[in-house]
Amino acid sequence: MVEVMEFRRWLIFGNEIKFESSHGSHSVTAQEIVRCEFKNQMLASEIPIKAKPSQDLKEIEFEQFLWDIVLEIEIPEELPGEPKLTLVIEKFRERVELEEFPKVDHVVVNDRWFSFSLDGAHEIKELCLNVGISTLGPITLKQAFALKSKDSDLVRIINTSQSISPRVDDFQDDNGLDRLKSLGFKAELYPYQLDGFKWLREVASEELGCLLADQMGLGKTIQAIAVMTYFKDEWGQPSLIVCPNTLMENWRRELYKFSPKLTTLVHSGSMRNPLPGNLNNYDVIITSYGTLLQDKYMLNDIEWGFVILDEAQAIKNPNVQRSQAVKLMNRKCAIAITGTPVENRLLDLWSIMNFAYPDLLGSRNMFESLYDDDYYSAANLQSVAGPLVLRREVAEVRGDLPDLIIKNEVLSLTESEAKEYEDVRREVIEEYKNSPARGIVALTRLRQYCTHPSILETRFAGSGRSMIASSKYQRFVEILDEIIAADQKALVFTEFTDMLALIRDDVLKSFRIPCSILDGSVEPALRQQLVDEFSNYHGSALLVCNPRVAGAGLNIQAANHVIHYGLQWNPATEEQATARAYRSGQKLPCTVHRLFYGNTVEEVMNERLERKKLLAETAVAPSESSDLERSDLMRALGITPLLGED
Repeated sequence: MVEVMEFRRWLIFGNEIKFESSHGSHSVTAQEIVRCEFKNQMLASEIPIKAKPSQDLKEIEFEQFLWDIVLEIEIPEELPGEPKLTLVIEKFRERVELEEFPKVDHVVVNDRWFSFSLDGAHEIKELCLNVGISTLGPITLKQAFALKSKDSDLVRIINTSQSISPRVDDFQDDNGLDRLKSLGFKAELYPYQLDGFKWLREVASEELGCLLADQMGLGKTIQAIAVMTYFKDEWGQPSLIVCPNTLMENWRRELYKFSPKLTTLVHSGSMRNPLPGNLNNYDVIITSYGTLLQDKYMLNDIEWGFVILDEAQAIKNPNVQRSQAVKLMNRKCAIAITGTPVENRLLDLWSIMNFAYPDLLGSRNMFESLYDDDYYSAANLQSVAGPLVLRREVAEVRGDLPDLIIKNEVLSLTESEAKEYEDVRREVIEEYKNSPARGIVALTRLRQYCTHPSILETRFAGSGRSMIASSKYQRFVEILDEIIAADQKALVFTEFTDMLALIRDDVLKSFRIPCSILDGSVEPALRQQLVDEFSNYHGSALLVCNPRVAGAGLNIQAANHVIHYGLQWNPATEEQATARAYRSGQKLPCTVHRLFYGNTVEEVMNERLERKKLLAETAVAPSESSDLERSDLMRALGITPLLGED
């Protein structure tokens, strides 16, 4: 005689509902529970059921309908932290979290019974297994974004801060400074820069990519140099820095200054090495966007450690060839650096992030279908892109900043500019030979060329060349873009009257912000009125000043940027001009941008200024005299941007 199994009661095993019979416990499906509880169809596992589940489990609230199940990736907001993976059943605005992959299609959580599609749960588990995840809970950043790149409706990122947080426990020392020092890194990092370095280190350790979008003046370059130094020996691969032509020399000098053990090569010009094998002998290769476009196939033959784009807004248009070329480069980690990641439209950010981490924002067509150029779309985009974007503003890190930030930007002349400069230099040498007493006057022509070829009273005057035909002016425009994006004000100093007018006219035309000239043509009685109008204007504005006229007696603290477009022979003149903004009453750290060309008369001027400042600090104040030592004069006449000349 066959013994008939007899129902006894409903039970909870873990977070699963089963029933007990005379032969033991039995698993059931969600459909069987719904039939018994809500439809009076009292049969489960082909066994007659004598009670509804709620009769035995009175504390449990039963939900009749199927609910959606999704996979949530939670990014931490504070140091230290790591992404966390959770399964979530959604009911209206409530989230019911699961800590493991379910084996059945229902679950009890917080005294509630929920049912869901087991197919959806299986699909989520398969997605996880495809990226190396076998359990819920803590995961790596790389796994988090690998899941996100699957572009599944079942996966979403929540609770993102502006940036991901590094997990410092993954490293032998908490901040990496000991290792950096052992590798020859010489800079002292401010606390926010140390945080930025740790963030970059975390991204790089998982071979992701990111956007470093700190506001101007916060030291994005030094943070990038720190992370390149950190991984130099571990990766054993060269890094590629791509930047505007004007900034290549500045990168070379900053690398030598802060991490001199990194061997560096500037890959530019007609004499550049055409063989990728030779480039592999260096730690860091510096090149321009234009050169990369010409050499993209050769450069793509190299397995790069880092590929770093400075002024990455240069690839904001995905249609231009340089944007497509940089995205070809093979690399472990891509870092885009720009203080203005969105200039005109959200597609700017898509194009930059498509380089930094190509799968994060999907295809261009998908992106444009999801995001309009409005505030709502921008907020939604932040929740997706934010984990791989680090942006700090000056006001946010004021406590970590010095009051005065001095940025020496050593610019490079293009090949054609260098040849023009050399022609002028040879003419000046002849002029000096004929009249040695007029040495400083002769050098003025070289300084005029460095300011802008259009103001030089020779063959270049009235040539009709555009303002951006000057590499220095191009850099000025990039700086001004960031100042305007931050809704801040700036003072620009240059002693050449024609240049004052050129800057004012171009800024009024191209940027449409208030811009006035403050020089000797403005009557003394009207100068304060001009300053008041500049200071009281709500929004970005520019005051273009002669350093000797505006460099004394005026308080212009409304500006927190000072741009020395041309250097002075005397340090006191420059310091007094800077002091117009950097003085009592200034509410923000003041950033001083000193623009000068390397291997030109301007470099000699900068060397002299540094020497005089050191003298003033250690002995006596510098003289107001503009007389040049003969050694400075001869070096200014002899230095050339054309290597191998003189």
